[in-house]
Amino acid sequence: MRTGAVWSLRVLWFLLPLTVGVAASDAIASASHAVPQVATVGLWILWALGMAASVVPLPLTLTALRVLAPGVLLVATWAIVDTSLTVIAIVGVVHAVMVVTAAFNQLVGDRFVDGGSYGDERRMLLRSPSQLAYGVMPVLWIIMAAGLALGPLLLGDRRWISGAIATIVGIAVVAVGGRALHQLAQRWIVFVPNGMVLHDLTVLTEPVLFRRTAIERLGAAIAGTPARDLSRSAAGLLLECELTDPAPLGLREPGRPAAAATLTDVRRFLFAPTRPGALLDEAERRSIAVD
Repeated sequence: MRTGAVWSLRVLWFLLPLTVGVAASDAIASASHAVPQVATVGLWILWALGMAASVVPLPLTLTALRVLAPGVLLVATWAIVDTSLTVIAIVGVVHAVMVVTAAFNQLVGDRFVDGGSYGDERRMLLRSPSQLAYGVMPVLWIIMAAGLALGPLLLGDRRWISGAIATIVGIAVVAVGGRALHQLAQRWIVFVPNGMVLHDLTVLTEPVLFRRTAIERLGAAIAGTPARDLSRSAAGLLLECELTDPAPLGLREPGRPAAAATLTDVRRFLFAPTRPGALLDEAERRSIAVD
């Protein structure tokens, strides 16, 4: 299933020049000066980067795809507005929606995150905290998209000074924003031969190994549980891990540096994997107590 989802994404991305590319070309044809040429080159570069990222499943390339894919929808939407609902523009929007859906598919995310595993590891992605997924991330993406596109387009329109300044600022914005978004693709549960590791540096100061023999119960969270919520209120089904004895965890407060973390004994905690059923199946396969 994971392989099929990834190949669907690759095929959809490969076909983008035939739909969104043609629609965008029609929309920018009447622009002044060198703007059409700059936009065309930029779109081909972004397509090539996305194509390359889709064939190398790693956490870093997952971040790249999930940054680029919404840009495809933005370009397709702009093209359909500028070309007055032509058939190719409508097809482009439908195609772009399919690309975004595929890029954010849980199976795709699971495959790309697991691409960085070593030996007998199995990495499984965690859901993003709700306030980030539905608030901070979209705003950050819009700022990054504007920073990436504005400078080159101004230069193409022969606005040299403002274009140069916008390009420099845009590069800095993309670098900072990309690093922040990549942290969300580095939040996972790692199954290793002797247990499982919670790897989430937005919540913990360092990854924590829970040995198989120290896990008393792993299963769906029970309503009203007193377990510590380490999901940062992520949407979706929460899983609860109950330990035989409390484990000292360095818990980070949102928006505060790691140095301000507090060492807290935790016996039960909640987390939110993107594929909870698959995670429990993997845990059971590795002889971890599951209910």
